[in-house]
Amino acid sequence: MSSSGPDNDRDRFDAAFRTWSDRQPARDPGRAARRVLAALPERSEPFPWRRMAAAAAVLVLVFFGSWYGARERVAVPGATAMATPALPENVMVFWIDAETPVYFVLSQLGSQKGEPS
Repeated sequence: MSSSGPDNDRDRFDAAFRTWSDRQPARDPGRAARRVLAALPERSEPFPWRRMAAAAAVLVLVFFGSWYGARERVAVPGATAMATPALPENVMVFWIDAETPVYFVLSQLGSQKGEPS
C-alpha cells in the first residue's frame, strides 16, 4: 500500500533534486558566462541623453507648476483680505486659504486672566 500524499511527493522531489545537484556542470562556468553575454543584444544608443532630457523636462514642469501655483495662492487671499471689514487693534486675521480666515483675539497689555479688559 503506497501513499501518494503531499509528503511523499515532496520527499521524491527532494531526492531527485539532491541527485541532480550532485552532478558535475555540463560546461565550464566561465565559458557559460561568455555564451550568455554573447547572446545579449548590444546597446546601439547611448542612454544618457534620453534620461537627461526626461529629467530636464520634469524639472521644467515642476518649476513652472510651483511658480504658477504660488502666484495663484498669493493673489487670491490678498484680494479677499482687502474685503475684510475693519477690525479692532487686538484682532489679527490669518488666511488658511482663499475662503478660510482665522481670527486671533489678543489680550491687551496689563490685563489679567479672567478680568475684563
